[in-house]
Amino acid sequence: MTDIPVLQIVGYKNSGKTTLIENLVRHLKETSEIRIAVIKHHKGTFPFDKEGKDTWKYRQAGASAAAIQSPGMLALSMDHQQEKTLAELIGVFRALGHFELILVEGYKWEAYPKAVLIRNREDFAELSACASVCLYVFEKQTDYDDYMKRENPGIPALLRSDEAGLTAWVRRLLPVQNLICSPDERGSMMIKDMKHYTG
Repeated sequence: MTDIPVLQIVGYKNSGKTTLIENLVRHLKETSEIRIAVIKHHKGTFPFDKEGKDTWKYRQAGASAAAIQSPGMLALSMDHQQEKTLAELIGVFRALGHFELILVEGYKWEAYPKAVLIRNREDFAELSACASVCLYVFEKQTDYDDYMKRENPGIPALLRSDEAGLTAWVRRLLPVQNLICSPDERGSMMIKDMKHYTG
């Protein structure tokens, strides 16, 4: 099976990750029938079932998991003792349906291809150490200009405000054969066909 392109959107708190993903999904869907899956990492607990609904009652009665399906929707609520790995969650989407793109918010130290949101120079100093960085997304024009003035920036960069440019860049990950990531011998990820990033 051909791998589905995976792109992580990473950055520190309040860097605009959720808003960026929301805008990317909206812009991509405006011009195509692409099916996009989104995975988000959350550090705390979160409500999912609605009190009084059947699945909530099943869980309250002691069920460790409950699923509900209709002709147009599928939802799953379950407990777990240990967080699933990002690779396992990606595997769930691969098993459940056909998607052309998986966007991931968070998991910054995972080694999938990623766009890194940079609010300031301190962010850049720390987040540039992330593995498989394919794009820097700068919030400030001055930081972007400083980066682009380097003799050999190496990794492409865009401004956070350039929604059209960001959407076009992500669109270059499609179709799925344009980006295939596989573990190397050390368990990290290799990015193949880098021309689709640096074109």
